[in-house]
Amino acid sequence: MTNQSIAFQTVTPEKRLDEIEPILGEIAAQIRRVAAGIGSLVSAVSEQSDNITFLLEGQADHKERLARIEAEQTQQGEMLKAVLSILQKRSDN
Repeated sequence: MTNQSIAFQTVTPEKRLDEIEPILGEIAAQIRRVAAGIGSLVSAVSEQSDNITFLLEGQADHKERLARIEAEQTQQGEMLKAVLSILQKRSDN
């Protein structure tokens, strides 16, 4: 047997527990910090998701408005052409 295995065998279970407890406490603290960080990330992602949804809804609304404006302009252009055509015919006579 090596000196290390002899030394390990002479350690009592209480002594081993005393050595392990601080390590487990540190690991638990790290897990809590990681969990808190994950919670913060989830909150941030959720907020950004809400922002993106808001922007996409606004974009869809603007597309609809633009389509209506373009349709109105097309209609007004056709009416103007018709009026100009009538005026042109009157001036030719």
